[in-house]
Amino acid sequence: MNFAEIKLRLEEYLKHPSFEEIMNDAGDLIRDFQHLVEKHPVRAETGEEGEYDTSYDFIEEIREMVKDYRVRREELRKNKTESEKSNLKEKQAILAEILRVISEEENISKAYQQFNDLKDKWRNIGSVPSDKHHDIQREFSRLSELFYYNMNIYKELRENDLKKNTGSKMELVDKLIALAESNSLRDLEGGLRAVQREWDHTGAVLKEKWEDIRNQYWDLVKKVEDKIHSLREEREKKQEEFLAAKRRLVEKAKEVAARENTNQKDWEKHTEELLALQNEWKTIGFAAKEENEKIWQEFRSVCDGFFASKKEFFGELKNVFDENKKKKQTLIEKAEKLKDSNDWKEAGNQLIQLQKEWQKIGSAGKKAEHPLWLQFRAACDAFFNRKKEHFAAQDLALEENLRKKEAFIASLASMEITGSDEEKIARLGAISKEFSSLGEIPMKERERVSKSFRTALEELSQKINIDPNLKETTLLKSRIAALQQSDNAEYLLAKEKQQIRDKINRNNEEIIKLENNMGFFGNSKGASEMLKDYQVKIDDLKKQNDSLKEKLKLFPKK
Repeated sequence: MNFAEIKLRLEEYLKHPSFEEIMNDAGDLIRDFQHLVEKHPVRAETGEEGEYDTSYDFIEEIREMVKDYRVRREELRKNKTESEKSNLKEKQAILAEILRVISEEENISKAYQQFNDLKDKWRNIGSVPSDKHHDIQREFSRLSELFYYNMNIYKELRENDLKKNTGSKMELVDKLIALAESNSLRDLEGGLRAVQREWDHTGAVLKEKWEDIRNQYWDLVKKVEDKIHSLREEREKKQEEFLAAKRRLVEKAKEVAARENTNQKDWEKHTEELLALQNEWKTIGFAAKEENEKIWQEFRSVCDGFFASKKEFFGELKNVFDENKKKKQTLIEKAEKLKDSNDWKEAGNQLIQLQKEWQKIGSAGKKAEHPLWLQFRAACDAFFNRKKEHFAAQDLALEENLRKKEAFIASLASMEITGSDEEKIARLGAISKEFSSLGEIPMKERERVSKSFRTALEELSQKINIDPNLKETTLLKSRIAALQQSDNAEYLLAKEKQQIRDKINRNNEEIIKLENNMGFFGNSKGASEMLKDYQVKIDDLKKQNDSLKEKLKLFPKK
C-alpha cells in the first residue's frame, strides 16, 4: 500500500459516522503508515539532481489526519473512562442485588427469573476500568456459582445440560492451555477476555467435576495473566533498546550531515552513507509511541537538512550540465549528417574527431548523459557498420571462403570416422580446426554457416560410437569455436554459458530439496532404503555439476 492509498482510506474512515467502529482499523492503518514512512527515504532524491519524492506531500496531509484521529480518540477515551466508571457502579449494584436474591429469595422459580434478569443486565453493561475488571468479574463468577448451588438449580436442569456445560468449561480450560503457549501479547489479552466472558455465561457443571475444573481454570488464568505481565515488561525492555539504537543512528546522521561537501563526489559518498543509515533505521523495531515519534522527527530533520543542502548544490551544478548537454546535442546533429555519407575516408575522419571532442566535454548529468551517448553512438555505429559492410562486400576472398565452407559442411554428411575413441575425438577436433582454417566469410553469412556447421558436426558425432562425455566435451568445444565466428559471438557465448549455469542451479535446488526430505525420515528399515535412494540421486546430481563446471572452463575468458 502506498501513501496515496493510505490517505484515501484514512479519509473514508474519518468520515464514518461512528468513530468507535473504525478506531481500531484506522489505528492499524496509521501504524502501517508510520512503518511505511520509516522505510521511505526522507525527502531523498528520486535519482535526479535536485528532485525529491513527491509522496512527501501525501505524508504531510496524512499527518494532519492523524492529528485529527488522535484528538477524536482521546475524546472517545475520556468518554469511555467516564462510561467505565458508571458501568462499574452499575455492576457493583447488580452484585449486591444477586447477593440479596441468594440470601432472601426462597422461591426457586422467582429467584431463577430474577437472577437471569440480573445476568442479562450484567451482559449488556459495557466495559469497566481494566484495573477493576479482574476482581469484579471474579466476584460475579463467585456469586453466580453460589447462586446455582444455593438455589439448587441443578434439580431443575437436565443431566445432559450439566454434561454439556461441563464439556464447554473443559473446552475453555483447553483453550487456556493452548493460549498459555502463545507469545503474542495481543492474542493473550484478547484470548483471555474472550474465555472469561464465555466462562461466566456458561451454566452449572457436574458437581463431582466442578472443583477440579474450577481450580484448573483459575490456575491457568493466573498463568496467562503472569505471562501477559512478563511480555509487557519484555516489550518495554525491547522498546528501550530500540530507542537507544535509534539515538545512535541520529548521532551518526548528524556527523555525516556536518561533513563538508565541495564536489559531486563528496555529495554522492555522503548520500550513500546517510541512505545506509536510513536503511539501518528500517531494520530497528518501534520504541514506545511518544518516544518513537520524537526520535523519528529528530532523525528526519537531520536528513531533510542534508538533502535540502544537496538540492541547492545540484541546482547550481545543473547549469553546467545543461551547457554540456547543448554541446553534445550539437555533436549529435553533426554525426547524424555524416552517418549516411559514402565518403568513407573523409566522413570517417570527421566522426573520429567528433568522438574526441565528445570525450573532452564534461557530463550532462545522470538523466541526460546516457540517452545522449546512445544517440551519438548509434549515429557513429551506423556509419562505421555501413563502411565495414561495404568493404566486406568487395572482398572476393570472403565469397570464396564461403563456398569452401559450404562444400566442407556438405562433405560431413558422407564422412565416416573410425579408430579408437581417442582417434575419433581427435578427428572431430581436427574437423573444427579445419573448418575454422578456411578463413573469414561475409558477415551476413556467418551465423547461418556457423549454425549449419554445428548441426552437421552434431549429426556426424551421432554416427560414431565413443564415450558420451568425451563426445559432449568435443562438441561443446566445436560449438564454442563456431560461436566465436558469429556476428554476435559475445551474446551467443554468454547465452550458452548461462544455460549451463541454469542447469547447475536447478541441480543445486534439487540437492537441497532431497537433503531436506532426508531430514524427515526416521530410523526405520523402510526409511533407510529411501535414504539410500536419495543419497544416490544427490551423488549423481553432484557429479553432473562437476562435469558442468568443467564445461564452463572451456569457454574463453574475457
